[in-house]
Amino acid sequence: MSELFFIKRIDSLGRVVIPKGIRKDLEIREEDFLKISKFNNAILVEKHNQLLNQKKLYTEYMKLLEIACDVSCVFTNREQLLYSTVTGSEMKALSASFRELISCLKVFKKNGTIKITEDLIIKGYYLVIPIFSSGVMMGSLLVYSENIISERTEKLGIAIVNLFDV
Repeated sequence: MSELFFIKRIDSLGRVVIPKGIRKDLEIREEDFLKISKFNNAILVEKHNQLLNQKKLYTEYMKLLEIACDVSCVFTNREQLLYSTVTGSEMKALSASFRELISCLKVFKKNGTIKITEDLIIKGYYLVIPIFSSGVMMGSLLVYSENIISERTEKLGIAIVNLFDV
């Protein structure tokens, strides 16, 4: 981890611009949430993901969906796999192809092969549901099975995802 050093001027409204290189390296995008805290005599600014704070909730809903509909589920933020009902909690980087897929910002079903992370490849029927919070795409719920995803499963998945839209 390389350490970067910048001196920035605070404006009259208390704003500070985070340099573009840092935003790019940390994948901080417009409308992302940042956690700002005071630590001793320093200000700590961290990228904040609301989905990480709701882990217990989404893992329970995913387990219910898995049992009720005989499917497997993957829960992600925009950068990482947060939880899989098959492999458990992972915190692994999403593949570039899956990140591109969820950036489409729409619900869709497909039959085929999809690479979620470097070592998690899914074959069969899958349903991708984007997760929004305050109009910003925060992640996705992927439901998959060897069998066709039913309309009931799709509606239940969408209902679960809508619980996270604050």
